[in-house]
Amino acid sequence: MSTDTPPLADEAGEADELTRWVGTLGELTVAVNEQRPLLELLEMIAGTACRLLGYESSGVLLANEDRTALEIAGSWGLSEAYIHQVNIERPLDLTVGEHTASPSRRSFTECVPTLIDDIASDTTYGPWAAAAQLAGHRSMASVPLSSGRRVLGTLNVYGTRPRQLSPTGVQLLQLLANQAGVALETQELLARDRARLQELGQLNDDLNDQRDLLLAHSEIHDRLMTVVQRAGGLTDASRELAEMTSCAVCVTDTSGALLSSAGHGGLVVDPPDADGAARSTPLGRTSGATVIASDSAMPPLASVPIRVGDETLGTLWATYPGDTDELRLRTFEQAAVVIGQTLLLRRAREDAEWQLRGDLLAEMLTGDDIDLGVVLARGDRVGSNLRVPHVLGILSSPDGDPDASRLMSQLRSQAAAAPAGRLLLARREASVVVAAPATDIDTLLQLLRLTRQRILSSTGRTTRAAMSSIVEPTRFNEALRQLIGLLRLVPESPDEPVLTLEDSGLVGFMLADLDPSTVSALAERWVEPLRRYDEKNNANLLATVRAFTDNHQNTAATAAALFVHANTVNLRLRRAEEVLGASLSNLDHLTAVRASLLIDDVKRNPLR
Repeated sequence: MSTDTPPLADEAGEADELTRWVGTLGELTVAVNEQRPLLELLEMIAGTACRLLGYESSGVLLANEDRTALEIAGSWGLSEAYIHQVNIERPLDLTVGEHTASPSRRSFTECVPTLIDDIASDTTYGPWAAAAQLAGHRSMASVPLSSGRRVLGTLNVYGTRPRQLSPTGVQLLQLLANQAGVALETQELLARDRARLQELGQLNDDLNDQRDLLLAHSEIHDRLMTVVQRAGGLTDASRELAEMTSCAVCVTDTSGALLSSAGHGGLVVDPPDADGAARSTPLGRTSGATVIASDSAMPPLASVPIRVGDETLGTLWATYPGDTDELRLRTFEQAAVVIGQTLLLRRAREDAEWQLRGDLLAEMLTGDDIDLGVVLARGDRVGSNLRVPHVLGILSSPDGDPDASRLMSQLRSQAAAAPAGRLLLARREASVVVAAPATDIDTLLQLLRLTRQRILSSTGRTTRAAMSSIVEPTRFNEALRQLIGLLRLVPESPDEPVLTLEDSGLVGFMLADLDPSTVSALAERWVEPLRRYDEKNNANLLATVRAFTDNHQNTAATAAALFVHANTVNLRLRRAEEVLGASLSNLDHLTAVRASLLIDDVKRNPLR
């Protein structure tokens, strides 16, 4: 076995060798600074180790990503078969297990040089000895390859004969490994810098794109606001948006009523119903925009909520081309903002107008002495001609909504489609009263029907409605008394229509001709005797007769309603007939009793 000592026998040889080493390290530094590929650098380091130390092959082994094994990452003079043997078939395991004393593992884990003078006789080489000898390796040296305090791998050299590397040679190999560590660290830093530069470049591109979008955003806002400010309103704003985006658009309020629409390319947006809207998928933006697939030949629809603060005022709908870009989506969103502001201003205007109309109708419903000239002038200012006959309608909540806010909101929403300025709405306790010209009687009837349907579908709550005959505006208070009487005296029934005097039988007849000054005697004759008898004898004749007439003279039904036996009902009815001096089986007497009970109800529950 020979001892290898680099040729430094004399001062001249030492100087030459030093010059050669310095030159080689300089070449490595240049290669690193030139940012050559990592594999090229590692192969250059391995080749340099062989040339400077006189070995036949060399390998740079690096820890894998999870630092569980060493792998040959670059080499010089090593065969592909040997590299495959080490990297794939018998990897250099760094975990605790068999062959913990292998040379490369020891250099890596203990951070010390490891020298094998004769592989054939060294037991620490483990299962790699056969492969090494087959590759012609008889000796090897391994030194740790580090970057700062972190060990990255090892630098190994292999000889074709048994040999021992001198301490000076070990120092030189370690110096080369250190240079390799610097090269690897530099490569990593340069890679990070390149990635950072790429990120900064992308960020710069994104900022430029964002700037362009903001500029376009501002131009879109200014363009739409210009349309709105020149009193173009929602219709012109929708047309401008359709032109800017090349999409058909429309705007609906929160109840689904169409506010404006603008077609494009022969297409007109038809907003989906609730089931269609439920199939929407988000467009991935914070605005809440969604896209809804179409079941027909129409393209999909984009849906953008129109919000002002936390309040949703409606929805912007637009056809959604497959090539929709960021700018078009931004345009939809900006349009929703402008339309929201427009809707808010319009609502404030409408609130003021409805308030003026409501105040006018409320005064007319009181029946107090009013100055007809002033009333007519106020009606003209809000667009209502109070010189012509009108009809009154009433919408009431059976569960007693204290301020009728939902009823008023729904009625106003539906009334938006009625002839402008012709309807008057006013709150009346748990009800809303509507006045319309007699020429719009069908419009009023449809308005009451649609509003009831909307409330039922959106809240599940039922409402009742009634409509008067044609009256002069000066008799609004009398018409209101009749409508309240209808709602109070006609029993509620499932799916009942809008009530009218004409269709309410005896109740309608009595309400139409009711004059308390002339009909009190009728109630006195047929009702008061029963009431006086009940008060004197602690009886229930009046309640029994009332239940008997309400249940169409059916004794069993009357007994069930009063929770008494049928015999008790018959006894009470016979006693009532004795008190009244009449027979309830006589049609004339029964009609008089029924009418008197209705009059008594009206007297005791004033229709105001």
